[in-house]
Amino acid sequence: MKPLLIVLICLLGTPWAFAKRPPPKPVEPVLIGALEFSAPNTNGCRGIISIRDTLAGTAKEVILYRIWISPLLEEDVQWDFVKSLSVSKDKYLVLKTEKGRTYIYNPNDPLPRKKRK
Repeated sequence: MKPLLIVLICLLGTPWAFAKRPPPKPVEPVLIGALEFSAPNTNGCRGIISIRDTLAGTAKEVILYRIWISPLLEEDVQWDFVKSLSVSKDKYLVLKTEKGRTYIYNPNDPLPRKKRK
Protein backbone atom coordinates (compact mmCIF):
# COMPACT_ATOMS: atom_id res chain seq x y z
CA MET A 1 0.00 0.00 0.00
CA LYS A 2 2.84 2.42 0.84
CA PRO A 3 4.58 2.08 -2.56
CA LEU A 4 1.30 2.82 -4.35
CA LEU A 5 0.76 5.92 -2.20
CA ILE A 6 4.29 7.17 -2.91
CA VAL A 7 3.86 6.66 -6.67
CA LEU A 8 0.53 8.52 -6.63
CA ILE A 9 2.02 11.45 -4.71
CA CYS A 10 4.93 11.67 -7.16
CA LEU A 11 2.71 11.50 -10.24
CA LEU A 12 0.06 13.91 -9.01
CA GLY A 13 2.35 16.35 -7.23
CA THR A 14 4.95 16.83 -9.97
CA PRO A 15 3.04 19.26 -12.27
CA TRP A 16 2.42 21.71 -9.45
CA ALA A 17 6.03 21.63 -8.34
CA PHE A 18 7.13 23.10 -11.68
CA ALA A 19 4.12 25.31 -12.44
CA LYS A 20 5.55 28.64 -11.26
CA ARG A 21 8.38 30.46 -12.93
CA PRO A 22 11.65 31.09 -11.09
CA PRO A 23 12.23 34.57 -9.69
CA PRO A 24 13.90 37.08 -12.04
CA LYS A 25 17.65 37.46 -11.82
CA PRO A 26 18.93 40.71 -10.29
CA VAL A 27 19.96 43.42 -12.76
CA GLU A 28 23.12 45.47 -12.22
CA PRO A 29 22.51 49.25 -11.98
CA VAL A 30 24.13 51.59 -14.50
CA LEU A 31 25.30 55.21 -14.27
CA ILE A 32 24.67 57.96 -16.81
CA GLY A 33 26.36 61.08 -15.50
CA ALA A 34 25.08 61.59 -11.94
CA LEU A 35 21.99 59.41 -12.47
CA GLU A 36 21.93 55.80 -11.31
CA PHE A 37 19.41 53.55 -13.06
CA SER A 38 18.25 50.27 -11.56
CA ALA A 39 15.47 47.77 -12.16
CA PRO A 40 13.78 46.48 -8.99
CA ASN A 41 11.98 43.65 -10.93
CA THR A 42 9.21 43.45 -8.34
CA ASN A 43 6.34 43.36 -10.83
CA GLY A 44 6.31 41.38 -14.08
CA CYS A 45 3.44 43.43 -15.52
CA ARG A 46 5.36 46.73 -15.55
CA GLY A 47 8.90 47.63 -16.51
CA ILE A 48 9.79 49.94 -13.64
CA ILE A 49 13.10 51.79 -13.56
CA SER A 50 14.34 53.50 -10.41
CA ILE A 51 16.32 56.65 -11.11
CA ARG A 52 18.47 58.08 -8.33
CA ASP A 53 20.35 61.36 -8.58
CA THR A 54 23.60 60.65 -6.76
CA LEU A 55 24.42 64.36 -6.31
CA ALA A 56 21.05 65.65 -5.08
CA GLY A 57 20.04 62.43 -3.32
CA THR A 58 16.58 62.41 -4.95
CA ALA A 59 14.90 59.38 -6.48
CA LYS A 60 11.95 58.65 -8.75
CA GLU A 61 10.45 55.73 -10.62
CA VAL A 62 9.52 55.58 -14.30
CA ILE A 63 7.35 52.93 -15.97
CA LEU A 64 8.87 52.09 -19.36
CA TYR A 65 6.35 49.44 -20.40
CA ARG A 66 3.19 47.66 -19.28
CA ILE A 67 2.05 44.11 -19.96
CA TRP A 68 -1.68 43.58 -20.40
CA ILE A 69 -2.61 40.28 -18.76
CA SER A 70 -5.03 38.00 -20.59
CA PRO A 71 -7.48 36.20 -18.29
CA LEU A 72 -7.31 33.15 -20.59
CA LEU A 73 -3.67 32.37 -19.69
CA GLU A 74 -1.81 31.96 -16.44
CA GLU A 75 -0.50 35.29 -15.25
CA ASP A 76 3.08 34.25 -14.52
CA VAL A 77 3.72 33.02 -18.09
CA GLN A 78 2.82 36.48 -19.42
CA TRP A 79 5.22 38.42 -17.18
CA ASP A 80 8.23 40.08 -18.82
CA PHE A 81 10.95 41.14 -16.40
CA VAL A 82 13.93 43.38 -17.11
CA LYS A 83 16.91 41.26 -18.15
CA SER A 84 19.63 43.90 -18.57
CA LEU A 85 20.40 47.61 -18.46
CA SER A 86 23.14 49.24 -20.50
CA VAL A 87 24.19 52.65 -21.81
CA SER A 88 24.20 53.50 -25.53
CA LYS A 89 26.77 55.67 -27.31
CA ASP A 90 24.29 58.57 -27.15
CA LYS A 91 24.09 58.26 -23.33
CA TYR A 92 20.62 56.69 -23.44
CA LEU A 93 19.49 53.88 -21.18
CA VAL A 94 18.93 50.63 -23.08
CA LEU A 95 16.63 48.16 -21.35
CA LYS A 96 16.22 44.57 -22.55
CA THR A 97 13.50 42.22 -21.32
CA GLU A 98 13.41 38.45 -20.92
CA LYS A 99 11.16 38.14 -23.98
CA GLY A 100 13.62 40.04 -26.21
CA ARG A 101 11.99 43.47 -26.28
CA THR A 102 14.29 46.51 -26.24
CA TYR A 103 13.38 49.93 -24.84
CA ILE A 104 15.45 53.10 -25.06
CA TYR A 105 15.07 55.81 -22.43
CA ASN A 106 16.51 59.28 -22.81
CA PRO A 107 16.93 60.86 -19.36
CA ASN A 108 16.19 64.27 -20.91
CA ASP A 109 12.95 63.11 -22.59
CA PRO A 110 10.25 61.68 -20.30
CA LEU A 111 8.71 59.41 -22.99
CA PRO A 112 10.26 55.93 -23.46
CA ARG A 113 10.82 54.64 -26.98
CA LYS A 114 10.46 51.04 -28.05
CA LYS A 115 13.17 49.96 -30.45
CA ARG A 116 12.06 47.84 -33.39
CA LYS A 117 13.92 44.64 -34.16
